[in-house]
Amino acid sequence: MYIKIKGANFHNKGAELMLLAIKQAISEFDCNANITINPNAGDYKKRAKLALYQDFFTEGFSSKMVSVLDSMPFINKRFEKFKRRFGLVSEKNITIIFDASGFAYSDQWGPKHSEKWAKTFEKWKKNGKKIVLLPQAFGPFTSNSIKNSIKAIVQNSDLVYVRDDSSISHLIKTVGKAEKIKKAPDFTNLVEGKIPDYFHFDPKRVFIVPNYRMIDKNPDGSSSYMKTIITCVNTLIEKDYNPEFLIHDTKDDLGLAKQLNSCFKKEIPIIQEFDPILIKGMLGNCYAVIGSRFHGLISALSQGVPCLAMGWSHKYDMLFQEYQCPEYLITVNNTEQEIEKKIALLCDEKNRELLKKRLNDSSEFQKEEAIKMWRDIIKVIEQA
Repeated sequence: MYIKIKGANFHNKGAELMLLAIKQAISEFDCNANITINPNAGDYKKRAKLALYQDFFTEGFSSKMVSVLDSMPFINKRFEKFKRRFGLVSEKNITIIFDASGFAYSDQWGPKHSEKWAKTFEKWKKNGKKIVLLPQAFGPFTSNSIKNSIKAIVQNSDLVYVRDDSSISHLIKTVGKAEKIKKAPDFTNLVEGKIPDYFHFDPKRVFIVPNYRMIDKNPDGSSSYMKTIITCVNTLIEKDYNPEFLIHDTKDDLGLAKQLNSCFKKEIPIIQEFDPILIKGMLGNCYAVIGSRFHGLISALSQGVPCLAMGWSHKYDMLFQEYQCPEYLITVNNTEQEIEKKIALLCDEKNRELLKKRLNDSSEFQKEEAIKMWRDIIKVIEQA
C-alpha cells in the first residue's frame, strides 16, 4: 500500500517535521504502508534517507503519458518493474492521501490554491482513494470561490482534522456540521527532539525565532515587526539574558536575522540548523523562546519551555489558548513598555514555575489527543 503525503517537504522545517511525525506514526502502529511524496518536496538524498518513494509525474502531459502506460497490459509488467527499481509510484498505485498542508485553505492564500485542490480531491475520490486532511488551520473564507472549493474538499475527504476552535467555526460556517470533521492538535508534538553535539547548555539563553511571513503577510510591514524584535532583544540584554537567533526555516528568515543584527551594538549569534529534530532539541533546552514560526513555538511549548509569540494568523492565538497561556502573545502594535512588561512576566521566577506547570499539563493532554487521532486514522488505513 502507498500513502501519498501532500503538503510536506524538506524546504520548510515545520513541514519536514510533519513528514517525520507521519512516518513515525505509521512505523509505531506497525502499519504495512509505504510513503510517497512529490519529488519537488526535496532532494533525493533526503528522500532516500527516509526510504520515501516519489510520485511519478502527477501533473500535466507526463501524467497522462504514465496513465496510458499503466493501462497497457502488454507492457504493464515491465513498467511496474521499472518503477519499483527506481522508487517511482504512479497515481493509480496510491491508496490513501494525507494532506499535511498545515495552513493552506484560507482567504490569506487566495482562491487559486483552493480551486486547484478541490478539483484534484474530486478526481482522487472518483478513483476510489481515501483522503485524510491531517490537523491544520482553516479560514477565514469570504469569497464564494473559496467557499465552494472548501465544500468540495470536505465532501470528497474521509476525515478532516482541524487544529483549533476558530478553524472549526470557519469550516462549519461554510460547509455545515459533519461527523468527519474532528478536532486534533498539531501532531509534531509526538516527535522527540535531539541535542546536537555542538550545542552547549546556557541557562540564560533565549532563542529568537524570526519569520519573514510577519512581513509579507502583515499589513503593518517590516518596520513594525523589526522594531518589536529589537525591543525584545534589547530588553533581554538589559535583564542579563543571552538572546540568540535560531533560524527555523527559509533563507528569508536568515536574511531577516542578519538585517536585524545590523541594528544592535553587539552582534547577536545566529544558529542555522537544517535538521528539524536538532532544532527541536535546542528549543527544548533554552530559558525561553520569542518567536513567530508556528512549529518552532509548538516545539518549545510541547516541551514546557515558556514562549512569547507574534503571529500573522489566528492559528497563533489558538495555539496559545490550547497551551493555556494567551497572555504571552504580543503584536507589532504593542508599545515598548507593554513588551517590556511581557518579558518581565516571562522572566519572573515565581510566575515562570506556574507557567511551566500549565505548559506541561497542556502538553500531556495534546499528546494524548494526537495519539487518539492516529488510532482513528490507522483504522481508515486498515479498511483501505
